[in-house]
Amino acid sequence: MKIPDPNEKSVDILLLPVSGPVGYGEFARCKMIAQASRERWPELSVKLAVSRAARFVDDVALDIAPLAASPTKDLEGVAALLADFRPRLVIFDNGGRASQLRLARAFGSTTAYISSRPRSRRRAFSVRRMRNLDEAWLVGDPISQSRTVTLRERLASRIFPATRHHFMGPVFPTPQAAPNPAAERVGGEYALFVPGGGATGGSDVGALYLNAAEHYVRATGQEAVVICGPGIDVPQRERAVPVIPFLPPQAFANALAGCTLAVTGGGAVVSQALAMDKPVVAAPLGGSDQGARVRNLAAAGVLLAAGAQADELAQQAIRLRRDADLAAACAKARRALQLEPGLPRVLDRIAELLGLPS
Repeated sequence: MKIPDPNEKSVDILLLPVSGPVGYGEFARCKMIAQASRERWPELSVKLAVSRAARFVDDVALDIAPLAASPTKDLEGVAALLADFRPRLVIFDNGGRASQLRLARAFGSTTAYISSRPRSRRRAFSVRRMRNLDEAWLVGDPISQSRTVTLRERLASRIFPATRHHFMGPVFPTPQAAPNPAAERVGGEYALFVPGGGATGGSDVGALYLNAAEHYVRATGQEAVVICGPGIDVPQRERAVPVIPFLPPQAFANALAGCTLAVTGGGAVVSQALAMDKPVVAAPLGGSDQGARVRNLAAAGVLLAAGAQADELAQQAIRLRRDADLAAACAKARRALQLEPGLPRVLDRIAELLGLPS
């Protein structure tokens, strides 16, 4: 973690993701946005404000401002950052109080609100927030996070026409050939079993996905790799499948891009795998949005749904691998989504809002 310069008193971008001891999606997304922004525009000053309780904060080579709690709860901490640094652009991710948007505007900041969940999207289109919101970025899959606006959203947009909304795909780094720790572990084709960072259940979830992966390997003869998200542990026993405790976003994107099949939780990894055109088996593991997301995508024929049982996860993965007609039908439905990576679009919006070269 970079030590902030006490003499630095200006920030171009301040990112405020929902963060804490559970969940990782918002923090990971903002970390990717911050890193990509610095890579494209090295002169930018970018600050990421997260809860001290967030996992893997110390692994981030960025300018981190620690907060006492998630930004929506540490009102004094966020207010101090806005007053001290007067950021040109403030990006709220899946949470932001109306009072915080109002304060950011009072200090001259442009405001953007990322929404990747139905509840967060409703908040983004609330009257109290829209009056101080420049842009709403609607990130996610095009089924549970529809690319069309609702009647309520159209009415809100008529009241506040200055607030623009943009639909975007899942945010992840452009995959590269290396490093790919998963491929390095097995040396050939592999299925990827990854519950994600927002799963609840800790070691129970780790054991669930490890057992499912081992069942899959025994039945198919194909290699498999388990990647654990933050807070997910696996049993300390002899394993028939390699386990990777945690990967940063770029290495994880590389591993996901290299797999032949992804067995995931119901969080952000689902959309990322679909955008990479991967066959997917998914089980809802936590969060109020995961169950509906998995059900909707399964009903559309995009993926196979499973319950949170090792045998069911493994059987659905085996079925998807062995049934060529089923795999082809899922691929057709998946490609019909036209789900594109969202990070380039985010960078385009930042460029326009800050007057930067694209």
